[in-house]
Amino acid sequence: MAGIRQHIIPRFLLKGFASRSEGNNIYAWVYKKNAQVYESNITNIAVEKNFYDKDDGSSADAEITGAEGDLARLVDDLRVVASAVELNEPRIPDLIAHLEVRTKHFRDSFREPSEYLLQIFSEYFSDVNNIKTFILRNPSAIKKAMENKLSELPLSPLQKQIMLQLMLASVPSLLNEKDKELTALFQLFKGQLEPAVPGMVTDGHVQALSNTPIPEPRVTKYGKLHWFVVEAEQSFIIGDVGCVFETLGDKTYKSITMKNDEIVNIYLPISTKRLLIGTISPSCPNIHPINLNPITAKHSREYFVFHKKADDALKLSSLIGTEAEIITKEELGQVFIKGINRNREGSLQ
Repeated sequence: MAGIRQHIIPRFLLKGFASRSEGNNIYAWVYKKNAQVYESNITNIAVEKNFYDKDDGSSADAEITGAEGDLARLVDDLRVVASAVELNEPRIPDLIAHLEVRTKHFRDSFREPSEYLLQIFSEYFSDVNNIKTFILRNPSAIKKAMENKLSELPLSPLQKQIMLQLMLASVPSLLNEKDKELTALFQLFKGQLEPAVPGMVTDGHVQALSNTPIPEPRVTKYGKLHWFVVEAEQSFIIGDVGCVFETLGDKTYKSITMKNDEIVNIYLPISTKRLLIGTISPSCPNIHPINLNPITAKHSREYFVFHKKADDALKLSSLIGTEAEIITKEELGQVFIKGINRNREGSLQ
């Protein structure tokens, strides 16, 4: 993968969904929502310029490329193992953990909620009355700042206490006189934070991948499952999400697992006819492409890849992105309101 054109879904996985090969050139069909389906060389699928690079010149590209070699050999091996026989292969959890965290889907799943939360924040605090209410309900920071200033003055403890009470009592009236200053301060803060969010998310993602392209906590969690490869008569699609996770809880299927998620099954199509499954069950589940493909399409954000141009795949493309969010806007709004309401420390007196 080394270079400025960096694959988000690795080519060693995409080649399992080839429509045709011409020498070293491998092709597959790309399906996007509300767009014309097209066939492309896999070198041009799931690729972005400098995706694993930071603006300061650092990169996770070398670490990811280093991890790919062994994982590519593993996937090649899995494509020829016996179907529905439990696998004793310690590298499988490494593969799942790596594919889960390297994708654009993973990054966007954190960037978009961050941007929307900032939008909610901006709308709420664009009202100067909300700014003042928030300050008055959260007096500890103001009180601490005043105490720090008073500590620098040559006053007795009693004098400092009297001064502190007088200063705290004056805060509400001072705030009422400073509407323009508060609004200007908020706009300055917003103007600095808003354009910085995408870069902050990118830098955090790249740094995490640089530290470990195969995160150990996820490896440990997935290592507790039973693993099988199943072969199907009909064909699987591969989404831009890579893996799909089936969990217990309100949301059955997810593209990214959280710390407390209880996993039932993990699904990773590794070729047109083969599916890698991790399961809590000691026996191999019976998974059919007809059931899994719509789930994969719904949890993909932008596209999925298939080995041919087909009407049934085209119908699936209308589902792309319909369940791709890890948290909805409505849920984010509720989180924000709960956070605001929770931050009520009392009065300044």
